[in-house]
Amino acid sequence: MKKQVFLAPLILSLMWLAATPDVFARPRSPADLAQRCVNRMDAKAQRCCDKIDTKVNLAIPRINALLDVGKINCAARVADRVKKRIIALAQRREHRITRLGNSCSRVLLDIGEVELANAVQDAKSSEIDSVNACSDNAVALIDKALEGDSE
Repeated sequence: MKKQVFLAPLILSLMWLAATPDVFARPRSPADLAQRCVNRMDAKAQRCCDKIDTKVNLAIPRINALLDVGKINCAARVADRVKKRIIALAQRREHRITRLGNSCSRVLLDIGEVELANAVQDAKSSEIDSVNACSDNAVALIDKALEGDSE
């Protein structure tokens, strides 16, 4: 009985690994590695923008409700707190994208793939710009809501 209890999670884990070979598979070529890095950076940027959008969509009705009842100072505090969280989230994600892009580029440079490394660096810059644009847009929407101009 004890062997069955012990082996069941192990067997399930091995089945899961067998069902998802691409997650742990080594890239077949330097181009595959570069594409995987770009895809991961894009996914990180997209998740960040989604989280920022969620924070904005939750904050604006709350700010509007506080403004409607005349609690301007409280609405300003909520807006400031949300803006700080958005900026911190964007900075953390920017740091992660930078680390990922730099490590991928380093590996590509080590194997002599300068063009691919440059392409990964370009993609890194693009994803960081995307995260910063999401953050800036969200802060502007929060400021607009605080002024009473929300949609």
